[in-house]
Amino acid sequence: MLWFWSFIVYSFAGFLLEVAFARLAGGRADRKGLLVLPLCPVYGAGACLVLALTAPVRGEPPAVFLVGGLAATAAEYL
Repeated sequence: MLWFWSFIVYSFAGFLLEVAFARLAGGRADRKGLLVLPLCPVYGAGACLVLALTAPVRGEPPAVFLVGGLAATAAEYL
């Protein structure tokens, strides 16, 4: 249940980030997010992937930085 809510919260935060950036950049007012819900799933999936993959190295900040960066890059690439 924690993974579901993490996905929802980070997806909604990503939606807000996309909308804020579009407004500040003066870009087109495209519909950001899913068809019905204000969610950007790539942000939710990326956050869950980062949380899952950094769990074994939480005590080592350089390793968390490296693994988290690679996980976020992989989520965006996929």
